[in-house]
Amino acid sequence: MGRIYLLIAAVIGGALSLDSSAFSETFLAIGLPNGNPLNGWMYGYSSTEQDALNYCRGVTKGTNKNNGILNIPPNASAAQKACQIVADFKNQCFAVASNGTATTAASALGWTVANGEDAAKAEAMAKCNAMRSGNVSQCILRYSYCDVSN
Repeated sequence: MGRIYLLIAAVIGGALSLDSSAFSETFLAIGLPNGNPLNGWMYGYSSTEQDALNYCRGVTKGTNKNNGILNIPPNASAAQKACQIVADFKNQCFAVASNGTATTAASALGWTVANGEDAAKAEAMAKCNAMRSGNVSQCILRYSYCDVSN
């Protein structure tokens, strides 16, 4: 009987000592009104759905001015209002690419989740280039992130 208690204690102790990143997950939110980047676009990511949405919507955690009723700022853009969770992943990477500049609206957007950073970047660029379909404004990789446990 003593061995059973030892075994149970070892299992519980081992489970408690596991690195929390082994259980981590990343949520990706994209705001793309009417599926058209000419209407603006936003993104956000975090380890919780609500935080990913808050980052996408421009809500600073803990300073929601809507009293928790609606996690969208009152002066939010159409892109911020359109934010929704589009992916959740673990041990993968995401990348976002778009064209446009600070003075020219984006006409193309590509994002993806893939098993490696290079693959995510390449696929996001390919999707962006496919959407721009001849528009002279070149796509640029805007961001990439990998959720990889050690």
